[in-house]
Amino acid sequence: MTDGAAARRWSKELARPSRAVVCVLPRGEALPILEALRVDKGVATAFLHNARGAAFAGGGRRSGMGREAEKDILTVFAPEERADELFEYLYEKVGIAERPQAFLYMERPAAVTPFALPGHGQGPC
Repeated sequence: MTDGAAARRWSKELARPSRAVVCVLPRGEALPILEALRVDKGVATAFLHNARGAAFAGGGRRSGMGREAEKDILTVFAPEERADELFEYLYEKVGIAERPQAFLYMERPAAVTPFALPGHGQGPC
């Protein structure tokens, strides 16, 4: 396969319409949600990582940075036809309305490569 043919093939795979549903939770709370997605909804196209950081309004200089709590970031890649269903599932499962320290959003990623876990087949969800 030529480089051009490979690029066109990947371009088609990357262009597949999809959504990323992202849930940010306090550190240590997302693993049970990830497992529930797999068991309840058959989702195998998700990943979990953690991060911390800070943002300052006004752009002024500050000496030192306040300590920020680490967060779990759970990202689910879903085909467009399942994105709303999975968003609603996470909204209810996490209890977003009652959890000011957690939030949930959905976006259209610029590109997504196909991936699969052993024993779960290939493709979204």
